Amino acid sequence: MLFALAARNGVEVPYASVEALRAAYQFRELQDFLNLYYAGLAAVVEEQDFYDLASAYLVRARRATACAMPKSSSIRRRTPCAASPSRPCSKASTGPQQRQRRVMA
Repeated sequence: MLFALAARNGVEVPYASVEALRAAYQFRELQDFLNLYYAGLAAVVEEQDFYDLASAYLVRARRATACAMPKSSSIRRRTPCAASPSRPCSKASTGPQQRQRRVMA
């Protein structure tokens, strides 16, 4: 996503490829982390960039979270989802905006 955001905003990325970017995640010291952090931060410019980044994160977090879908409705109401601990999991697939609204509410 860093390369897509950088291209959309005309920002130069100090990494030649996705592989080079992944290799940069092997931090040896704080400065290694800060270099990567600031390179990523420079690519996030517009409001849409923040929305796209947050949406991608929420989708990925949702996929990584195992939410049980019990058949009993009384249990379902008490089974929170990690992406939104105050709300139960739902079978309905909604768009990123509705997911974001549900999580932010």
